[in-house]
Amino acid sequence: MKICRIFNFSTESYHHMNFREEHYKLEVICSGNIHSDGKIVDIKYIDLQTNIILKELLGYDLLNDIVENPTLENIISWIYYRLVDKLPNINLKLWIGDRTYVEWK
Repeated sequence: MKICRIFNFSTESYHHMNFREEHYKLEVICSGNIHSDGKIVDIKYIDLQTNIILKELLGYDLLNDIVENPTLENIISWIYYRLVDKLPNINLKLWIGDRTYVEWK
């Protein structure tokens, strides 16, 4: 079974001598068995752990200050390695706009 929580955030980055604001959607998907409390993992726990990571990511003026070469692939890697030990069996999808995403399984 899987449960998914979606987070939206915006950040600025520096690309090709231009500053630009990007809007992202992060899907955090946890899979596993249902525990005695009737849940795979508590949504509040997903929120807590993911928001800690996003606050760290967004705590910089530019995304480039924390993620070198902030491509979708590098951003999702940065997020994944900070969440993998905190959330069970996670998969991530990071969207930019409505038509493009990268997925970490």
